[in-house]
Amino acid sequence: MDESHLCRAGASCSGRTRKDLDWIPRTTVMPNTVCPRCIQTIQTTVNQLWSDYLALDRLFLVPTTHAGSEIRSGEPKSQVPVNVMSDALMNEIVDAVFRCAAAIACQLDRPLRESGQFVYWLDVVNDNIEVLIEAPETEVLAWNRAGDAFGPVMMDGVQLGLALVELHRRAAAMVGVERPRERMPVPCPRCEANQLSRVINKSMVVIADIDCRACGAVWTDAEYRTLTQIGAQLHREGGAP
Repeated sequence: MDESHLCRAGASCSGRTRKDLDWIPRTTVMPNTVCPRCIQTIQTTVNQLWSDYLALDRLFLVPTTHAGSEIRSGEPKSQVPVNVMSDALMNEIVDAVFRCAAAIACQLDRPLRESGQFVYWLDVVNDNIEVLIEAPETEVLAWNRAGDAFGPVMMDGVQLGLALVELHRRAAAMVGVERPRERMPVPCPRCEANQLSRVINKSMVVIADIDCRACGAVWTDAEYRTLTQIGAQLHREGGAP
């Protein structure tokens, strides 16, 4: 198989399949891009980033207990501890969304407001996911892969979009119980792990698609219902005398 037609999300591909002990990314029609399932994941991620940002902001005044963290205060007399890890991740999300919006504006040859416009940048990205995916490689300011230096790196639209997905996963892990999840009763159709769930709010209203915490696959509610109906039918047929 031509590797240029494998989803560039690699082992994190939302549409991946398992073969023996390896995960195989989904194939794509066009080379050097991501599969439709991962494009959907990027779109869903963009819809969730504002909620991520607000949840991280709520953690800001909660002191962090992670190793390597520090306690900071605005003024020597205030001694108000803050969670510097959530603060740093919030800034990373804003920077990443701006880079995506800037890449889209360049593709569309449109001006882009460059300061204090996080929600505006999110709207630009949310309305132009396909444009972002097709953006060519360009130089942007970001942390290098080792995470020890901030400076110019080369990234294309696919990399920019996948970076948003990774930031969302980091935010979800940090926020934890701030975003309750409803556990689904059947195993994941992709990896068969019992890790399917979806984000709900305090009023038990569903606010996100169903995803697998084990393999990263994402399913809409309609897809999930169809799959469970098929699974139930196969189970009945297999158990028939």
